[in-house]
Amino acid sequence: MFGTFDYLLPEQVDPLSIKAGMRAEVPFRNQKKIGIILSCNTSSDYPIAKIKPATQIIDEQPIVDEAFLKLAYWLSEYYHAGIGEVLAVMLPTSIRTGHECTLPPLTKWVLDAAFDPSKIKRAPKQKHATEILAKHTHGLSSEEAKQYNISIQTLHSLQEKNIIRLKNIDVLAPALQIKASSLELNIEQEDAINNISSQFEEYNTWVIDGVTGSGKTEVYLKLIEKALQQDKQALVLVPEIGLTPQTIARFSDRFNVEIAVLHSGLTDKERMHAWIKAKQGLAKIIIGTRSAVFTPMNNLGLIIIDEAHDASFKQQDSLRYHARNVAIKRAQSTNIPIVLGSATHNLETLYNAQLKRFKLLHLHQRAGFATTPSFQLLDIRNHYLKEGISPQIIDTIEKTLARKEQVLIFLNRRGYAPALICHHCGWIAECTRCDAKLTYHLEPLHLHCHHCDSTKPLFHHCPECQSTNLLALGLGTVKVETVLNELFPNNNIIRIDRDSTRRKKSMANFLEAINNGDADILIGTQMLAKGHHFPNVTLVIILDGDSGFFSSDFRATENFGQLLMQVAGRAGRAEKSGHVIIQTRNPDHPQLQSLIQNGYNQLAQDLLNERQAASLPPYSFLSLIRAHSKNAHITHEFLEQVKALAIKRHTTTIKILGPIPSPMSKRSGNYHSQLLLQAHDRISLKYFLTILMQDITRLPNAKKVRWSLDVDPTDLM
Repeated sequence: MFGTFDYLLPEQVDPLSIKAGMRAEVPFRNQKKIGIILSCNTSSDYPIAKIKPATQIIDEQPIVDEAFLKLAYWLSEYYHAGIGEVLAVMLPTSIRTGHECTLPPLTKWVLDAAFDPSKIKRAPKQKHATEILAKHTHGLSSEEAKQYNISIQTLHSLQEKNIIRLKNIDVLAPALQIKASSLELNIEQEDAINNISSQFEEYNTWVIDGVTGSGKTEVYLKLIEKALQQDKQALVLVPEIGLTPQTIARFSDRFNVEIAVLHSGLTDKERMHAWIKAKQGLAKIIIGTRSAVFTPMNNLGLIIIDEAHDASFKQQDSLRYHARNVAIKRAQSTNIPIVLGSATHNLETLYNAQLKRFKLLHLHQRAGFATTPSFQLLDIRNHYLKEGISPQIIDTIEKTLARKEQVLIFLNRRGYAPALICHHCGWIAECTRCDAKLTYHLEPLHLHCHHCDSTKPLFHHCPECQSTNLLALGLGTVKVETVLNELFPNNNIIRIDRDSTRRKKSMANFLEAINNGDADILIGTQMLAKGHHFPNVTLVIILDGDSGFFSSDFRATENFGQLLMQVAGRAGRAEKSGHVIIQTRNPDHPQLQSLIQNGYNQLAQDLLNERQAASLPPYSFLSLIRAHSKNAHITHEFLEQVKALAIKRHTTTIKILGPIPSPMSKRSGNYHSQLLLQAHDRISLKYFLTILMQDITRLPNAKKVRWSLDVDPTDLM
């Protein structure tokens, strides 16, 4: 897990030709594997007779440079992970499996100058294709042909008749052209751009604290423009795949440069091609989700993280890195600026800004004519609700729709209902593999565990008492959609959650429908809260304004406050004023009141004061050792052994808490427990973990359980 492996060079390979960052095919446990060469030495700690020769050297030149490997070593050290595990996360699958690291030649269909139109007079599709190609003398790629409704079958038919042919085109970056923005910058936007631009040639972490709708994207575009004018590349990280279509559209409209996109929805080949374009400098702007932070770039000049507070930037399995922290380290190593933009920054970022480690810039006013939405807390105690929706909200929706404006309804629970219960005996349908209730789904009709993804057919009788009186209890997005379809049958309703956006391009199609005015009511989970611009949404309804304030996780209030304000920020983003209604059974809750009356930053300061009093992050540093197995006793026993090691290595600077069962102790058929380590300074914790990780691998139970280390955990589940 933590080591590297030595191999001999294949015969007739010159050692002077070997460089770090090249790939080699090597024998490994009766298989052939692809490895990354880290160094080429004349000696080894192992007897030469026991070292196997590599099968072949794949590359003539390194596929990754010194800066990439330097970042890999830093990740390995910081997150206490093996360098092989780190490189497996950093590299695309096609690169790791030995595929050729080249781009396919760019080809275009061109019309033969001597073609005879009479050959296709009875083939209207082919005739249409030749007419279009006649207008494009430089040719069309297959993708460009699709835009003119020319199918690949039509092109192949014309090729067989020798009417058209494929021609190789040299791949050259087009001359930079920048479309002038029609938006007029306000003073705060200009100040932010000028401040960052004045120190553009050096590392700084710039924190743009901008209210929702304050025009942060326009600031990003101006900064990217400056980077492009210096012939540099820009890396833009976004939290969700769903944000990439609108980001690409806006960037493409402004700049005529190659834009590479990297996210989990791509095929291996698409990801590799985007990776290579970025590495070779052909792609000037790279947009992606968290893993895009590892993309090698020929001349990186700027990093931007949009919605920088978002939890999805933290990887929750394998190498548990945080893309925000990795991006900051990369900017520091490259000596370039990095911009963190959000309306609801996490407490660690705000704390670093207070200490002047980060440079803070404010955008307090909304861009253009947009105004801050008004808030209303709706007390629903002892009130009649129609499937969780108050009559007052239904009335407000009717008035909003009558004005031809859009409504957004937020509920962070997908499915029809979060539980199925027997009305006769109280039995509840539970997952047999997790400590969780099964969610009732309508499309298709089944019960679903959202933790282990297991499914069951719907029960028709209670297993305990055989009663048929089974009730779907609680509220999910599908039930809300069902109710609203009954109440507003003449209006178009769109539901956006993980279930409705499984198909490729479905999210992009939904967003297009919303912005084209083809949707009146939007229902969704947190997927709708992240950075979307819906100019005609004037009413936002939050059906559950309480859940985040009652949790055992010390970060819950911070996360819920961010979510509420992000959702609320979708209202009133254009000329029309916005209104936000929050249903609550605790309207007098002090933190909810603080959030509504004084804004997120005041809530954040209150939470920072609480964290300081309790010595919690960012005033201390945490690492979490997790373990799970099929046997609860073995899992707990392993962590007790880890604790004994930790106590043996114990210093006064490290606090050891646990082991205890995880908040959801049974998940996917395994029993989970955890051990928490806390320190007041990062260096002491890092040194302590370096020694402890080496000791853990030698424990007798280390191979009987699955265990992992999470440095700077954001989720204690």
